[in-house]
Amino acid sequence: MAGASKSELLKLQRQKLTAMDVTDTLVRLEEAMELAKDNTAILAAKLAIQSLDMR
Repeated sequence: MAGASKSELLKLQRQKLTAMDVTDTLVRLEEAMELAKDNTAILAAKLAIQSLDMR
């Protein structure tokens, strides 16, 4: 993920490894949805900060 901090990349890596261990499709989809929500929130926050810096 471009522009991600080290802690964000580590969290993403942990989540990917956890997902690889899951065999239940529904659980895997739920994990993927949670990851997508987290990434969307992080991106929105970064864009908001960036837009404030442009003013």
